[in-house]
Amino acid sequence: MKRLLLVLLTLCTTTALLQSCKKNEANPTPASVNPTITDTGAISKSTGLRLNGVGDFGIFQVLNDAGNTTGIPGFTNNNNDTVAIDGYEGTAYQKWRITDSGEGNYTIMNVGSGKYIEAGSNGQLIQNQATGQPAQLWVLTKLTDKAYKAISKSTGLSVTSVGNGVKLAAYNNLPTQMWGYNQVEDRAVATNFLVNGLLQSNMVVQRGKPFPVWGKTNAGATVSVKAGWNATLFTTKADAGGNWKLFIPAAEANSTEQTLTCSTNGPKPVKFTGVLIGDVWLCSGQSNMTMPMNRQDNNFGGFHGVADYENEIAAANYPLIRMMPVRIASNKTPMEELTNPGTWVVCTPANAAKNNFSATAYYFARRVHISSPGNVPVGVIVSGVGATYIEQWSSAETIAKDPITQSFYAGKHNSSQLYNAMIYPLKNLPIKGFIWYQGEQNASDIPASNYTLLNRNMIHDWRTLFNQGTLPFYFVQIPPLGTLFADEARFGNALFREAQANVRTVEKTGMACVMDTDEPFNIHNIYKQPVGDRLGLLALQNDYGRAVNAVGPQYVSYSQNGNTVTVILKNGEGLIDKDIKKPVWFFVASATDKKFLRATNVVVSDNKVQFTVPVNGMKVDAIRYAFIEIAVTHITNSLGLPMEPFRTDNW
Repeated sequence: MKRLLLVLLTLCTTTALLQSCKKNEANPTPASVNPTITDTGAISKSTGLRLNGVGDFGIFQVLNDAGNTTGIPGFTNNNNDTVAIDGYEGTAYQKWRITDSGEGNYTIMNVGSGKYIEAGSNGQLIQNQATGQPAQLWVLTKLTDKAYKAISKSTGLSVTSVGNGVKLAAYNNLPTQMWGYNQVEDRAVATNFLVNGLLQSNMVVQRGKPFPVWGKTNAGATVSVKAGWNATLFTTKADAGGNWKLFIPAAEANSTEQTLTCSTNGPKPVKFTGVLIGDVWLCSGQSNMTMPMNRQDNNFGGFHGVADYENEIAAANYPLIRMMPVRIASNKTPMEELTNPGTWVVCTPANAAKNNFSATAYYFARRVHISSPGNVPVGVIVSGVGATYIEQWSSAETIAKDPITQSFYAGKHNSSQLYNAMIYPLKNLPIKGFIWYQGEQNASDIPASNYTLLNRNMIHDWRTLFNQGTLPFYFVQIPPLGTLFADEARFGNALFREAQANVRTVEKTGMACVMDTDEPFNIHNIYKQPVGDRLGLLALQNDYGRAVNAVGPQYVSYSQNGNTVTVILKNGEGLIDKDIKKPVWFFVASATDKKFLRATNVVVSDNKVQFTVPVNGMKVDAIRYAFIEIAVTHITNSLGLPMEPFRTDNW
């Protein structure tokens, strides 16, 4: 009996062992199948296929052993286009709909193109429309916990990664024949997909600030954004209105061109190229801001080109400077988007010759770029319109909340309409600051001090709109401009220049004085290089840490000793009279009778000017310098920056 039980126990044990061996042969452990292959980090973190039976499908990212992703390059939908490998950007053309077709077979469809992967000739892996043939069936077999091999049903060859491409080859247990499948959540297919028109190829992304990417698609659709300068794939879902927005973390300046790819399931991805990371400045105002480099016509009021425009255009080859001219638009209420965005262009001679390439913005960008630490890339957005008033560039709320501006400007000159259509839609863009060249249209405003109030309020308005702190605001004082002869009895423009200068009481503002630009009878002065350079110096001094002098000589005080008046200045080191052939006759003095007479014997030296009173024994009660309608001055410091006009009275 005991012997019988021992025999039965032995038989049972042997049977169980045989069954166990058969089970292990049918489902071998990963180590016994391919002990030389190990998961890479990317594959080991993937989800695996996760399908629940025949007919079930999922959307997957397909990874090779190096962690890169298969996809259809160029986002094409053509039959016979080949599969390639690249870094994952989250586009639909890098996502695959894998369906369990039964008996261990699977179909693999590209989500972007809707075409099926097929074993092509010469070992190629191509996409094609659905055929139902074995060439579009694949046997996906698990090798390790997360790694698979993919064998063509029709050829028996294995999908193998080769450099940036894929081919079919005999299976040899190679790491390049190991694939991972990472399931992505979104199965929904969008019917439309838009990225905001401000985002374009060749744009400059503001460094040091989170960069928003936004647009519209179907409600609830998942949007993926991949920036070439950041390893992370960023995703978000569109809200109920189809609006989507996400932020890419702040990045340092980068002069190597980058890509930015935005995608959702269904429509073609949007891919921007040639993107730089640097500083972006918003440039606005009227025609002297928009005036091009090139000559346009010979009529008064036309654009005659900048000084030496042919050579200046030929030299405008700065690939790290980019410009986007905003197309003219107006609207009675604020607009969320530009109606017709301009195009970001690279600074080349061909582009500099175009009639929408701003000379002032170019010279500003050039000065900042070539003089900033590391030659930072600079982008300038030019949003200006000729013959426009400052009230057109201010919000209706800002004009209305001040009783003076409300009474003088509300509802006049199409107030606020350019702000609504050409400034407000830019509010989402991170920028470095503003430059402003406007004033001629408001120069006859009475009182001139209204302009100070308007400009101060507009600066606050723009800073609030962009919500990026106290952004710097640099502006141009209007140049000499007037009638054919300097009339010392007229000083309307002088009062206006004074109103502009008083704007500098606002924090982080600066003024470029251009009183030395010698073309007083052309409203579109050809000397735009000193304008842009001086705006650039203000930025370099205040925002780039450069030890430069950005302003010319400024009045401090005066004293009288007998018939000699001594004027003390600041920023007047190396003070010179640039044109000794011309008499320095812009200094005038007055006694208490308020009658100004021209001074004589003007002598300049470091931070000091001395002159003789107009009348022997005259007791001076006030002095003025270049405080008339038109005065092309030529007293500068050693850097060539002109002395600013001033008066000591308030008569």
